[in-house]
Amino acid sequence: MNEGLNYLARGFRMLREPGIRKYAAGPLLINIALFAALITFASQQFNYWTDYLLNQIPSWLSFLEFILWPLFVLLMLIVVIFSFTMLINIIGAPFNAILAEQVAERCTGQSPASASETWAGTLASVPRSLVREVARLAYTLPMALGIWIITLIPGINVAAPVLWFLWGAWMMSIQYSDYAADNNRVKFGNMRNVLSRNRALTLSFGAAVTVATLIPVLNLFVMPAAVCGATLMWCEQLQNQCTPA
Repeated sequence: MNEGLNYLARGFRMLREPGIRKYAAGPLLINIALFAALITFASQQFNYWTDYLLNQIPSWLSFLEFILWPLFVLLMLIVVIFSFTMLINIIGAPFNAILAEQVAERCTGQSPASASETWAGTLASVPRSLVREVARLAYTLPMALGIWIITLIPGINVAAPVLWFLWGAWMMSIQYSDYAADNNRVKFGNMRNVLSRNRALTLSFGAAVTVATLIPVLNLFVMPAAVCGATLMWCEQLQNQCTPA
């Protein structure tokens, strides 16, 4: 856990560095705007869904309600935040890819294979970034659907908060590592295999991002910090384990 947390902490510190700040501004502004929408939506739906889940508890487990209530509260926070995180990352994908380019160049001294020296080149990369984002969603959403079904099954749904957290940590590690991988033309499946072989490292990073996303104010800065941290992790430990497409 310490190693993954360290990469996220380094990502936060990197946001203050000259030459990185301007590239982090786009993801940061997107994050602030959409998290404001998140707070409004969550405040309207929160009580309804927590009450619904508590009503699904079988009568023979009613004595556990005081334990399950905070777990279901955590579940709702995770589901709502991850839903908005997907939207945020779709909108911010081109900005995050550019930020990852700059971090990788600073880390390795070399420009990624996709690096563009003109704004025209940067704009041309937008469709590719969006296609890659769709590929990530196609991989993560079926797993989310399976866990959501478990969430609706009385008795079994007591395991849902843990499953959601593990899924979220894995999703976060894939989400933010993929910008650096894509910039180096590493296929999505190849990138997933590399993360799987380094599951302790990547899950600890994803777990750190997940927890940071739940902390008010800090979560406004998580997206650009996670891009920086995951890019550092990719360049220092993962990049040499895969072959660009």
